[in-house]
Amino acid sequence: MTPRPRPYLLVAPLALLLLVSGCGNETSGGPEVLTPAGEWTTQELRGTPGVDFPTILYSGDQGVLVAMLSDDGVLQTHLAEEGTSFSAGEPLETGREYVGLGGVAPHADGWFALGSGGLEEVDGDGELQFEAVGFTSEDGLAWEEVPVTGFAGPVDVNALVEADGVLVAAGAHRGEADPAMGGFRPSVWVSDDGVSWTEAALPGVTEDGESYVADLAVSDGRLLAVGSTDGHGMLWTSDDAGVTWQADESDALRGTYALSNVVAQGATALVSLMPSDGPPLILRSTDRGDSWSPAAGQPPAEDIEGYAPLWAGGGRFFTVTSVFVETWSEPEVCYADIALCQQDSAVTLYASDDGDDWSRIDTSGIGSGEDGEVHEAIGLPDGGVLAMRAEGRITVHTWPAGVDLPTEGEPTVPHVDLVQVDEGEEPEVGVRYHAPLYLHCGMDWLYLGDRPWKRTGGDSEVETGAGDDVPVGWPVAQQTLFGYATLVEPDRLEYSLEDGEVIATYAVVEEQPALCD
Repeated sequence: MTPRPRPYLLVAPLALLLLVSGCGNETSGGPEVLTPAGEWTTQELRGTPGVDFPTILYSGDQGVLVAMLSDDGVLQTHLAEEGTSFSAGEPLETGREYVGLGGVAPHADGWFALGSGGLEEVDGDGELQFEAVGFTSEDGLAWEEVPVTGFAGPVDVNALVEADGVLVAAGAHRGEADPAMGGFRPSVWVSDDGVSWTEAALPGVTEDGESYVADLAVSDGRLLAVGSTDGHGMLWTSDDAGVTWQADESDALRGTYALSNVVAQGATALVSLMPSDGPPLILRSTDRGDSWSPAAGQPPAEDIEGYAPLWAGGGRFFTVTSVFVETWSEPEVCYADIALCQQDSAVTLYASDDGDDWSRIDTSGIGSGEDGEVHEAIGLPDGGVLAMRAEGRITVHTWPAGVDLPTEGEPTVPHVDLVQVDEGEEPEVGVRYHAPLYLHCGMDWLYLGDRPWKRTGGDSEVETGAGDDVPVGWPVAQQTLFGYATLVEPDRLEYSLEDGEVIATYAVVEEQPALCD
């Protein structure tokens, strides 16, 4: 659910202070207590992010780097070395369409980026190639493509880190004769120079064609890799910069479909876990991945779509949740507030200092509604926060160091107590029932009391089948009309809106509904 905008004091962080105690405290006689106040500053970055590939954020001692590859093959970076004002790099025309970056990392007094993909014309048709592609830069602003070797066949590069001066990449091989069909095998590669790569063996891998490594992190010198094999989540660890790996068999990691993200700061590491059944879960380790347990105060996960992405930096951890109200499973919410069911997924930012206790961040200072949503976030070396929105263009919002992030409580989702026909019971005459009506096939048929009712007429002649316009003011979301059914006679009912307007009448008939495409 999107947080509703609420006002809070916005002042220049270095110019003003917010007084939080009364002047001249007569009770204690102590000094006034002042805390600094802050505001989000905004900068729009040039370049176009790829539709299916994420924009890469890196934050470390070398600065803050934002890197994106457009679908038509233009590499664009922005770098902030001191403070949080970004300088735009020189766009690099790679000539490669549909290449995605797996990651960027500082290396050899410069920067290295690794990706995969590419589209080539073969016999007049475009075919995806899934080739590894490397880029290098001395200053993070001017880039050039470099040849990379050691990737045997088509690959996906999903992550890149540096450990002890060695570059480590992770992803998957595509083993099918047609690589577009997959045949995934989890893979990790290491390189001293970014040009010559060597694949490292991963234990515990099942050759099921659906396995992969999704992410990498370095926790106090130890490499952590997460992914999936044989239909369950996997964690691999390496203590020698990726040369040899061990499979983690922790009980906390069992019963999972996949481990999707891993981040670390010092000895504290987090993984995002996708259970075989249930919402996403964040696991936490304080000993470089030797042991894991669920985060105690993690963000609410009910109704969350997908997994919980993770970022880390500047002494903080971050995640975003994507909430979507499903009309078929939560009609009680739609009857209470139809607007909640009409909106797209609502994205909310959460932050934590220790990965254990999480706070919902108030982003109303960035914007309201979708304009206040954040798609990625990372901590800055000075302790500030960078929040990024990628919606056709890249906008970054920076929260200053030394100022508490603005937080807010969890919103209360409204609902009504539904009046419905109990299973096995018949509807009663005169009772007004909540009766969601799925409109994809039109309004000819309504189900109430485990039987179909056929439309016989009504004040509205609108059919509202697939593709038809719904009258303005009708409470419709996700092709479902949230109206009410009232039996006026045992075999006849009226269908009405909230204000009582009858828009259709239905009767019991012997015929059965026809199939609908």
